[in-house]
Amino acid sequence: MLPEGENSTISYSDIMLLNQIGQDFTSQLDFDNVIDTIMFRVKNVLHCEASSVILYDQVRDALVFYAASGAGAREIEGLTIPRGRGFAGWVFERDEPVVVEDVSKDDRFYSGIDRITHLTTKSLICVPIKKNEKILGVVEAINKVEGSFSQRDLALMVAISQLAGISIENSIIHKNLEEKNSRLLMLNKEMEEFVHIVSHDLQTPLASIEGYIGLIKNEMDKLLEQNEDLNTYVLRIEENCRNTFHFIRRLLSFIKLNDSTLSIQEFDPSGVLDE
Repeated sequence: MLPEGENSTISYSDIMLLNQIGQDFTSQLDFDNVIDTIMFRVKNVLHCEASSVILYDQVRDALVFYAASGAGAREIEGLTIPRGRGFAGWVFERDEPVVVEDVSKDDRFYSGIDRITHLTTKSLICVPIKKNEKILGVVEAINKVEGSFSQRDLALMVAISQLAGISIENSIIHKNLEEKNSRLLMLNKEMEEFVHIVSHDLQTPLASIEGYIGLIKNEMDKLLEQNEDLNTYVLRIEENCRNTFHFIRRLLSFIKLNDSTLSIQEFDPSGVLDE
């Protein structure tokens, strides 16, 4: 609960601060950097002892501590908790923020995390991280350094979480694009290697066939003149060899052309993603 009648209005300086935070978030495309930026921004803006970013993992159907700051932070990074446990689970399940002045008096409090971090949780703010209507996880601020968490703190936390949701979703899209691009580059390299191998394996026997055709034409010239069908067969073999050689050379030229003209350049999709 918060003190009654407390002003939750965000000031002009708060708006400027949120604008700067938004720029910090959108300037990051690496997923880990985005998570760390969110965590440190929450800790610094709300002046709390610890903060954490907890995201939902669909594969494990659990909430995962992706980043944490404060005492025992390293011990809980990567830790999973059931999606309904503690304040984080409650907020995630109900899509509602909570502000608690004394967690010891609240049945939703899960003390297991404190036993790992050796940090005594006294008060907290926990809000959902969303992108549109999709809940990605929650962000927590633990123990106000001076005084109690205020309505202004809650308003700032909600605003930061909204910016965080956009940034996290963008970083996930960017990560997926990078993985797909790497896969395409690998497949392209494998295709080039395959074409080179096949081309070599085809050219060697074709060269032998072409050589034997030359010998046949030289040694059996009179016979070919007398046997029209046999001469036609030899000419067809010779023509097919030339056509196959021509196809292989065109294929190799195409690959070399791609290697020399196709350049991969870095592209920053943040502007497109933000839109």
